[in-house]
Amino acid sequence: MTEPSVELAHPLQKKTLQTLASAQTLSGLGYSSTVAAGSLLVASITQSEALAGLAQTFGVLGAAAMALPLANLTRRGGRRLALGSGYLVGAIGAVFAIAGGTSRILPIMLLGTFLVGAASASGYQARYAAVDLASSSTRAKSLSLVVWASTIGSVVGPNLMGPFGNVATFFGLPKLTGPYILSAAMLGLGSLIIWTRLKPDPYLTSVAGHSEESSSKTKVPTKEVFKHITSRPNALLGLLAISMGHLIMVAVMVMTPVHMAHVDVSLNIIGFVISVHIAGMYALS
Repeated sequence: MTEPSVELAHPLQKKTLQTLASAQTLSGLGYSSTVAAGSLLVASITQSEALAGLAQTFGVLGAAAMALPLANLTRRGGRRLALGSGYLVGAIGAVFAIAGGTSRILPIMLLGTFLVGAASASGYQARYAAVDLASSSTRAKSLSLVVWASTIGSVVGPNLMGPFGNVATFFGLPKLTGPYILSAAMLGLGSLIIWTRLKPDPYLTSVAGHSEESSSKTKVPTKEVFKHITSRPNALLGLLAISMGHLIMVAVMVMTPVHMAHVDVSLNIIGFVISVHIAGMYALS
């Protein structure tokens, strides 16, 4: 007797993956378009290329700051609450970035990039939402499919810098705020999709199916988590490798558009270069 092939671990999994993939595509489209624009906008406001990295720095800080609150929201109200809130905060952040860029007030612009980082944090956590209802045999595929969905939007997004720069100038706004207009629209739409489509909630459904097991679990303090990681050489090596890789990647990603702007390269070409970089980040997932 042969064992049955299990494609989906739960009847809701197909809808969950479709919803998450759709939101991730829109999120990638909105977030990636701001990577190069943020650096150029800060350099334009401050007249200092040395400060150009502040936009990405605040974006990463925003993602880090939102990671634990979003995890707590998931534990209390499910993925729908956490991911929908994260994308919505990101959309609001894009509006702040537009306001700061237009008024040339750096703190407001950086506040906007900080809040846009919340969308990035939601994007990271959407990967884990993909496996809430997955079986052991489909877990890796489910996670990678949602990550790969980010590739579509993340590769297309930077190529829209030029067209949306023209949209911004049409409305009398600085050209470099154009990608943030796209970001606000796409992240807002991504939030709407999560709120309306991600139900029943995959996390809450998973917890309900393992109520006895989950009821015995207690919240582990963050300090204990780091202690656990640093006490295990392989885990510590993985953490250090990710940190160093991200440091190098972000440094190159931030300064590339600034150096290209030195020789009057158009936003269309800058966007294309960033999109190729992002394709390398996600396409092989």
